[in-house]
Amino acid sequence: MIIKKGNKCAKAMAAISISTIMVFSNSAVADAASILKLGSRGAEVSQVQTTLKNMGLYTYSKITGYYGTITRDAVVRFQAQNGLAQDGIVGPKTWAALYGTGAASRGTAKSYPTLREGDRGEEVKQLQQLLKNTGYYGAAIDGIFGSGTRNAVVQFQKASGLSADGIVGAQTWSALYKNGTSRGSSSGSTSGVLKNGSRGTAVADLQAKLKNKGYYSGGIDGIFGLGTENAVKAFQKANGLVADGIAGPRTIAALNQNADSNRGNVDRPSGSVEMIHWDDVDNVWPRDSWAVIVDMDTGKRINVYRSGGYNHADVETASATDTEILKSLYGGSFSWERRAVIVEVNGRRLAASMAGMPHAGRDDQPDRAMVSNRSGGYGYGQNLDAIKGNNMDGVFDVHFYQSRTHGTNTVDDAHQAMVKKAAGIK
Repeated sequence: MIIKKGNKCAKAMAAISISTIMVFSNSAVADAASILKLGSRGAEVSQVQTTLKNMGLYTYSKITGYYGTITRDAVVRFQAQNGLAQDGIVGPKTWAALYGTGAASRGTAKSYPTLREGDRGEEVKQLQQLLKNTGYYGAAIDGIFGSGTRNAVVQFQKASGLSADGIVGAQTWSALYKNGTSRGSSSGSTSGVLKNGSRGTAVADLQAKLKNKGYYSGGIDGIFGLGTENAVKAFQKANGLVADGIAGPRTIAALNQNADSNRGNVDRPSGSVEMIHWDDVDNVWPRDSWAVIVDMDTGKRINVYRSGGYNHADVETASATDTEILKSLYGGSFSWERRAVIVEVNGRRLAASMAGMPHAGRDDQPDRAMVSNRSGGYGYGQNLDAIKGNNMDGVFDVHFYQSRTHGTNTVDDAHQAMVKKAAGIK
C-alpha cells in the first residue's frame, strides 16, 4: 500500500489494515501454533513439558525437548482434566487450555486462582473433578464451592499433609494435580472405572496385581490395551464376575482381596536368574518404568516403580500395600539392611540387592520440587518422590552387579554379596 504524506484517508485505511492484522494474529496464535505429537522435538516441546511438570503431570526428571510416551501421557492427563479429546496431541484447543489465547499469554502457564467457599465457575468444576478423582468428593460437578466441596478440600489437605483450611491455593492445586491425575483418574476413567484406553498409575497397579496372579503377561506400562482387557476378563471369569473386561469397583475389590490375601506368601523364587552389569540393567529397566521385586528369603513380592538413579536404581513402592510388604521384610519398619532380591522386569529375572530405607523425599510435596526436610535426614534438595499415597517418603536403593552408591561413587561390598546370593553364587 502506498501512502502519500498528508493523505488522511490513506492513513486511516492503513491503520485499519494494520489493526486487522494484529487482531487476527493475536486470536489465531493457538491455531497457528505447532501441532505437537509423538516424535516432535524442539523448544515448544520443552515449554509444554515444563508447564506440565509444574502441574505435576509430567513425571520425568528432565526437560528433554523430545515428545515421547511420557510427554504424551502427561498431555492425555491434562486433556482429561480439562474436558478435551484425550488424543495426546497438543493442537489448538490444548494450546489454548494450557496458555489461554493471545500472544501475550503464550509461554506463561494458565494460573489457577485461590478458591474458597462461596466461589463459582469453571475453576470450581475443575477442582471438584480433581477431588472426585482422588475419592474425596462424591457430589455433582456443579461449579459451586459449597460446604460439601470445602469438606472434601479439608479432607484432602489433611491426607496430603497440608494446612487444612479448606482454601485451595497453590500448594493444594499442585497436590491435587499430582494425585488427581495419577490415582484412578487416568485417560478414560474419571470415576474409578478402568477400561480399554485408560492410562496411568491406577492401570499399572491393576496390571501388576493381575500379573502377580498369573492373568497378565505383558509389560507393566500403565496403558490399558487389549492384553490388559483380556487379563481382566480371565480374572472375572475365574471369580464369578461379569466378564466384560472393565475393571469397575466389584472387579477391583475382588482383585484387591484376592491379591492381599496371597501377596507376601508365594513360593520361593525359582528358575533362571541373570547377574548382569549395571550398565545393561540401566537399559533393561529404564527410569519411569515398573517391575516386581521378589525377596529371596521369603518369596514376598513388591510392585515397584523406578523413578530415578544413575549409579543404581532409585525405586518407589507402587502402593501403600506394597510399602507394608517392604516393611514386613524388616520386622515392620524400614531398614538400611541389604537383602538379596530378584527384579522381574520385561520378561527377565535379574539378581539384585535392596536396602529398604526410603530417603531424599517427601510424599506431601510435588515430585522433583526443591524442598527441605527430606526423609532420611537429607535436608534441602530435589524431592525424589514420584508415587504419592504409598505411605513412603522418597526412594529406596536397588543395586545390581557393579552398581555404585550415589554418595561415594564406589561399589558397595555388602550389596554385591547380596547380588551374588540372588544369582546363586557362593
